[in-house]
Amino acid sequence: MESATFPNGFVVNDGAYDSATNPEGLANGGSRYNLLLAFQALIDTFNRTVDAAGEAEAFAITSTTSATSRTIGTGSLSFVMATALPLVTGQFVLLASAANPLTHWMWGQVSSRVGTALTVDVQVVGAGTGSRADWIIQMSGARGATGAAGGVLSVAGKTGAVSLVAADVSGVMAQGLHTMFFAAGGITPRSTNGPARNTIETTTNKINLALLDFDASTAEYAQIIVGMPKSWNAGTITAQFGWTAASGSGAVVWGIRGVAMSDDDVIDTAFGTAVTVTDTLTAVGDIMVSAATSAVTISNTPAKSDTVVFEVYRDAAAGGDTLAVDARLLWVKIFVTLDASTDA
Repeated sequence: MESATFPNGFVVNDGAYDSATNPEGLANGGSRYNLLLAFQALIDTFNRTVDAAGEAEAFAITSTTSATSRTIGTGSLSFVMATALPLVTGQFVLLASAANPLTHWMWGQVSSRVGTALTVDVQVVGAGTGSRADWIIQMSGARGATGAAGGVLSVAGKTGAVSLVAADVSGVMAQGLHTMFFAAGGITPRSTNGPARNTIETTTNKINLALLDFDASTAEYAQIIVGMPKSWNAGTITAQFGWTAASGSGAVVWGIRGVAMSDDDVIDTAFGTAVTVTDTLTAVGDIMVSAATSAVTISNTPAKSDTVVFEVYRDAAAGGDTLAVDARLLWVKIFVTLDASTDA
């Protein structure tokens, strides 16, 4: 059988195949054991070298560097590239400091490129500031659409950049629609044509209720006085009625109107236009909850922190009021809108 002789010191992938360091190397007959392994290692090294060269070439096509000293900022900036990228006018590029790429960067569009001379219209910059001369210039793409703006949190007593702790947000009232609840026991019957006060106790579970009994044939009125909060928007309100009846069937027409009074206003001032809502008794002894009224305009040009008197009544003369017995008012809810989180 013919044989081939390889010189001592044949090195493949950092491994020497010789009699001194590898008794079974390529020399001294070792090729019969190690020749194929040596060639495989050589091929693997060659492939890795080719892959690395391809990656470097791809990076070189889309990226380069620049030692031009420039201060981070928007507007037109010029650079001298280490190698000329195939950039065209209008193409987007990202310029990042090699030392601080996450904070010290600029992004914009190519204004011109002649050889290695590059001018960029910088439109967006990172958080970093100052001058840099270690730029990596990378081809980029257009920015995506701007996302929806987040909500703005206002915290009383804090300005500028706000750092929140639990005490800042605990108990802060949200703006928007809020409910004021008034039990019948705290509502005052009018001296003229006022409903009768009443209390009842249920038979089995002894639930006690304070009521205002509104007559079926005569309009009767009761009033609520409220010191409105400074956070009230001084606008319209709506109302809802909770009620019951001891007998009968049919519907009840409930109404509400209001008047506002500021400091030194005359108390004896006319109410605004009343708004009504109709609700039907579905079962004797059950609690009935009406729909909310439409908007109620309070008279006398209301202002924040005003005293407001609300008058509630049963419109017994209305054609839609068909319950032939007393309607027993349990409570009134008044819905107001707040435009501030506190009354500070």
